[in-house]
Amino acid sequence: MPSVDILRRLVFYSLVGASGTVVNEVAFAVLQKVSALVIAVLVALELSILWNFVLNDSITFKDRRGSPFLARLLKFHSASAVGSVVQVMTTLVLFALYKGDPVNLVEVVGEVAGLPYFTAALLNLPGIILGFVIRFAMSYLWVWNKRA
Repeated sequence: MPSVDILRRLVFYSLVGASGTVVNEVAFAVLQKVSALVIAVLVALELSILWNFVLNDSITFKDRRGSPFLARLLKFHSASAVGSVVQVMTTLVLFALYKGDPVNLVEVVGEVAGLPYFTAALLNLPGIILGFVIRFAMSYLWVWNKRA
């Protein structure tokens, strides 16, 4: 059974993540209309990573800041990179499936998607969720570890 501390932090982390999802989705919706799909995903992702770090560092894990700011930021980016790979690959696979060609990811990567916002958001959301699970575990156990 998870401890009260983990559950409390998960709630705060989820709220921060929800706000980061809004940042991600708005940036993605705008960028996917004017740039290659992979660029839209990556830029939206980086904006949401920075947003989430600042809020988690000052709210969710403010009592566990044992390492210097820059070290925490770099660790968070490393943890986010793992979740980001999962997010990007999930989004690209879902776009390929949506287009009816799950095998040809190469075409999807360089393509301007130009989809309606709601469709693009629905295809992007599962990757965000999978990335979230990975990021929370690594954040709790490594980035803001009590022993840091």
